[in-house]
Amino acid sequence: MMRGTLRKKRGIELIAIISDIHAGSTVAIMPPRFEMSDGNVVEANAVQRWFWECWMHANTWLSGIVGTDDFALVLNGDLVEGDHHHTDQIISKRLGDHVECARTILEPLSTRAERVFLTKGTECHTGDTEASLGVALHAEKNPETGRSVFDRLVLDVCGVRFVARHHIGTTSRPWLETNGPGMELAAEQLNTVRNRERMTQVLAVAHRHVGCHVATNEGICIVTPAWQALTRHGHKVVPSAKCKPGIYVLDWRGVEYGQLPRIHRRIYEAPQAKAITL
Repeated sequence: MMRGTLRKKRGIELIAIISDIHAGSTVAIMPPRFEMSDGNVVEANAVQRWFWECWMHANTWLSGIVGTDDFALVLNGDLVEGDHHHTDQIISKRLGDHVECARTILEPLSTRAERVFLTKGTECHTGDTEASLGVALHAEKNPETGRSVFDRLVLDVCGVRFVARHHIGTTSRPWLETNGPGMELAAEQLNTVRNRERMTQVLAVAHRHVGCHVATNEGICIVTPAWQALTRHGHKVVPSAKCKPGIYVLDWRGVEYGQLPRIHRRIYEAPQAKAITL
């Protein structure tokens, strides 16, 4: 029975999940040189170059994981930084420059994916840019709205219900960072069952910038990390946080139909502080 289940046509068996690249931020990933809409060229600073090096390595790592197999790419919100809260930590006041920066970063990866999905991030960052970015990246259209972006993405993968949405509560206390994902997974499962829907088994969220995952016998919650270092606001609210960018991949290859996937992840350690000796 199991062999027959494994042999049946199952469609795509791999999902790569990325979020929170915050393109346009002066402390987030950016190509080494980026030409803005007015013709000015911005060169990446040290932290942006470090994120770019991690990004290039992560793309190579992802290629090693998926090989020649098809994969779906889920871009789970906050793909641009935007001009918000009077910040001066942006490369341009023009949101179009942020969108083009995001497209430049993501397009080489999205063209390799068999299918691409975008979810909406935080409005103060993204405004209404995700749909246009989705069009540029040839992302799938939401059948309910006709736009290339989802508030809540629902997929059925190898007999498993997968849900992706951007937001989850945050915490400044690292010893509690897994509590939230566990509670979100339980709430997600309870609310779908109460609505007589198929129970969510894999939940992907983002937003809190600190990546982690929680697994139970009934499901998995993945929180993807951010590709942005601490902003000035971050230094105020979570001054001890270490920003560790990365990618998660869910892998159903060789897994019995209807069972939870294997988890692959590549997380990069944050640069260590340089101490001054007295």
